[in-house]
Amino acid sequence: MTRPRLRALGQFAAVALVALSACSSSSPPNGSDGSGNGGNGDSAGPAVDGSPPPGLFPLHVSSDHASLVTDDGKPFLLHGEAAWSLIVQLDEAEVTQYLADRQRRGVTAVLVNLIEHKFADRPPLNAAGQAPFSTTSINGVTVTDFTKPNEKYFAYADRVIDLIASQGMAILLTPAYLGYMGGDQGWFADMAAQADASIARCTTYGTFLGQRYASRHNIIWVWGGDFTPPSGSGESCMLAIRDAIRAAQPTALTSGHWAPESTSLDEPNFAAGVDIVGVYTYEPVSAKCRDARPKTPRKPTYLFETRYENEPSPDSLPTGDPFHVRRQQWWGMLGCGAGEISGNDKIWQMVDGWPSMLSSPVSIAQQRLAAIVQSTAWQTLTVDDALITSGRGSSGDWTEVVAARTSDQKQALIYIPEGGATSITVDLNRMAGPVTALWQDPTVDHSVAAGDGITGSHVFTTPGLNSGQNHDWVLVLTAP
Repeated sequence: MTRPRLRALGQFAAVALVALSACSSSSPPNGSDGSGNGGNGDSAGPAVDGSPPPGLFPLHVSSDHASLVTDDGKPFLLHGEAAWSLIVQLDEAEVTQYLADRQRRGVTAVLVNLIEHKFADRPPLNAAGQAPFSTTSINGVTVTDFTKPNEKYFAYADRVIDLIASQGMAILLTPAYLGYMGGDQGWFADMAAQADASIARCTTYGTFLGQRYASRHNIIWVWGGDFTPPSGSGESCMLAIRDAIRAAQPTALTSGHWAPESTSLDEPNFAAGVDIVGVYTYEPVSAKCRDARPKTPRKPTYLFETRYENEPSPDSLPTGDPFHVRRQQWWGMLGCGAGEISGNDKIWQMVDGWPSMLSSPVSIAQQRLAAIVQSTAWQTLTVDDALITSGRGSSGDWTEVVAARTSDQKQALIYIPEGGATSITVDLNRMAGPVTALWQDPTVDHSVAAGDGITGSHVFTTPGLNSGQNHDWVLVLTAP
């Protein structure tokens, strides 16, 4: 089956963490994903039906407000994937298949709709044919009745959330996805009808969710959904749901997802209560992260959404080819700092053929991104334009080279996109000492040595084509 992905662009169109090689290699290792293990990981991973790893949940904002940390204080990289229709579209065996693969590839979070209005085989029914609510008539119109949840539907949702937690993953959960422009993709019209009848209907739903999920500590609540609602009953319903959830879960982390080209802070009535700031853009992510990250008060900032893999583009912006998605994810990670969420056109909807996408080029590249980033003190990485004295390009260009350096000046990551300068001059005086330099291929587990004991102003030249037949590379600099 095929469906246009309208969620992100509205009317436009539709790991296991591998150790980085310390030496150079001229070709990727064996394995279908270039990781040397055929994409199956080097261990079985945790059972997809157990308790979450101890000390992991609930997550918290770090003391410097730059990232997330686990309950026992360890940095938590928000390395996620959009799986919007996971709860409504898959049965338990399929959910298990998906989560086991993503855990092996280093995914730490999934973005999911709790209830689905359009993007499912029989919306809003789940795979077992269960609806989330009864219906009722309001002003002569049949609408969903938020005051009458179906226990069987939510019991299955509970099960999926628990399976996600068992893999050490957080779930960014939308309680009622609004839908682009408030149209039929989401619940905005139903929410407006509820509020028009009585705002208490929305509060009842929020209270139900808040109390039901108070003991499930891997949830990050996401308000909104592809739409910045105008003042009125629809926005009031979303606010009532939020307030009721937070009354029951005052320490739960929250984010927001509004219209394209926005951040979680761009809906003023929700901004003060947002804990982590998502950036949503189809323009060059590096520029958007530069604008969002310095906002005060400081909050962890991450790439929430951009073009998904294999997603068509009817406008002048790049399509969802693997290189473009990879570029946006690297820019999002280095620029925003707390993490990034990627997507695939089949996986977000869980339509026919989604299992074949588990080892897609972007899936493998995301595994690489996690491995490379987590070889550094990533939680202290900050964009450092002064590190590159020649060849950086301009902020906001599709060819910008982005450099980020750790606070102790001992590590730096520099991402050079396709079309960017093939040679860059780096001021290594900004590092803590002589550096070892390594080119990392962002498409497979493949590296090329770039020097050892280097100091001063140094020119680095990319090794040519990477294993994905593109010219983008990641330069890793390490000082003792």
